[in-house]
Amino acid sequence: MVKKILVGSRAFFSKCPNFHSKDTDYLVLVEKGDGFQFVRQISMAKSCIFEFVRKPKQELIDYALHHGAPMQVGKFLVKEVAKELGLTVDDLKQLKPLINKLDAKHEYERIIFDYITENGSWDISEEVRDAAYEAYKATRPDKDDTQRYAKHISGARNS
Repeated sequence: MVKKILVGSRAFFSKCPNFHSKDTDYLVLVEKGDGFQFVRQISMAKSCIFEFVRKPKQELIDYALHHGAPMQVGKFLVKEVAKELGLTVDDLKQLKPLINKLDAKHEYERIIFDYITENGSWDISEEVRDAAYEAYKATRPDKDDTQRYAKHISGARNS
């Protein structure tokens, strides 16, 4: 049976108040890639599956550093992924160059990365989760606020 591990923003914020995400991301570790050697992304309407070929952790780190998108570092921040791959905090620290390339929408990953690497644990405190969630929300307008704004603009045009 294939084990799907919840990754992406839902892995960190699903229990936060008023959390909205456009999709649900999962990571699946496969023994052998079907037409790919390291990573494949399968995008569907409401979910994305990231298939990682199970390889020695250093090979996956090297691949992420040299071929992956910066936001790929977020998969390594999920405690269950780290456990499955046998990652240590020192392993994670190698991914710092990706952290320095993150776009504003993934700044929350920097906050989580910094906490893990400074504290030596994937057990994120509520305070850090809240700070990361605030960074996440700052780059994504709330759905209800966006709809209210659109109605306001529409009404102003029709006046």
